[in-house]
Amino acid sequence: MAVNPDRDPIDEEIERVLAENPGLLERIKEWDRRFAAGEVQQEELLTTEDVRRRLGLGPGSD
Repeated sequence: MAVNPDRDPIDEEIERVLAENPGLLERIKEWDRRFAAGEVQQEELLTTEDVRRRLGLGPGSD
């Protein structure tokens, strides 16, 4: 199997997720716009611990 060394497998996964979720890219762009404009409220943000818990991962090692 030939592999393009310039092509990261994560890029393919991102393309798959975006293709399976219409509107997601626009939601991400809107979030980025709001964040850049300082419109994101603290309660909208997640801690690393929250993200790890949602993904079913254990505590991170510091």
